[in-house]
Amino acid sequence: MEAKDPVSLFLTRDNFLDSLLDEDDRWSPAAVRRTLQTSEAFDALFLGIVTYLTEHGHLDPADPLEVRSNVTGQLPLMIGKTFHLNISKLVKKDIKEFAAAFAVLLSLAPKTSPLALAALIPVINNMSTKLQKRLGEVCVVESIQEHYVRKAQTGATADEIAHELKDEPCRYPGQGCRYEKTGVCKIRSKSVGLVLESLKEREVVAPLTHEQPFEWRVRF
Repeated sequence: MEAKDPVSLFLTRDNFLDSLLDEDDRWSPAAVRRTLQTSEAFDALFLGIVTYLTEHGHLDPADPLEVRSNVTGQLPLMIGKTFHLNISKLVKKDIKEFAAAFAVLLSLAPKTSPLALAALIPVINNMSTKLQKRLGEVCVVESIQEHYVRKAQTGATADEIAHELKDEPCRYPGQGCRYEKTGVCKIRSKSVGLVLESLKEREVVAPLTHEQPFEWRVRF
């Protein structure tokens, strides 16, 4: 089957976005670069993806000790370093989903020093693996990203998220989302609330307020 055909990739810090993501994706290489903006965030995304590939057995780096030391909280000096992997198209799809979720979460991380940002990588990595497009979770977190103002400590309510998503074109068409109907998002406020509660239980989001309607942020 086509999905099992191997894909051979050589990943570097300079080409990994173009190698793993497609221009017609919602999170295209250009969209990720616009969102992350800083070189430190870009480094963190690359290390996050290398960590994900290594932990899932897809990557056999030439110097595995270097990668392990970086995972503990040191941003890598990976310019010029190349990683080779052979993966199926199904696995590449999983990697694309992880990269998109990681970029969304990374864009919400506090603007901080490279070392502090590196320390967040395992946290963001763990969160990214928990988000599922088919349950509407990535879109809900994206909506929080679009509403959240750190200085003012204001987030997004379930009603605001539903208003933003419902009856709009599906952000990830063809991904099997339970809320997609003929290419349109049909998620309601009650369903958004259930998604938020599920993400809260998995320590991905937290309420900013103590009274209804709750405003939500991503946890770091």
